[in-house]
Amino acid sequence: MKWWSKAWPALWDVGTFVTGILILWTELALWAALARTPDDTLTAVGVGCLFPAVRRHIRAVSGGGEAGSSSEPPHSQSSPPSPRSAPPEAGNGDR
Repeated sequence: MKWWSKAWPALWDVGTFVTGILILWTELALWAALARTPDDTLTAVGVGCLFPAVRRHIRAVSGGGEAGSSSEPPHSQSSPPSPRSAPPEAGNGDR
């Protein structure tokens, strides 16, 4: 099953990318052939399908991580902010 874990990210990228391209191509083809305006929801879904694959490829080209890595950067655990002291009130000092 080791080969499957290595092949899955590539298959996922290709599958979602092709699905997005087909949705967008169909919307544009119907728009050109039938003068039907593209559906906003389907266009958004098509673009949404393209985004994960494009993001991974941009990261791989820019050197931001491995091509198949989709993990988020680790969250740093910081201590809770210390309470701020109240600002000194004006007019309470001695004259």
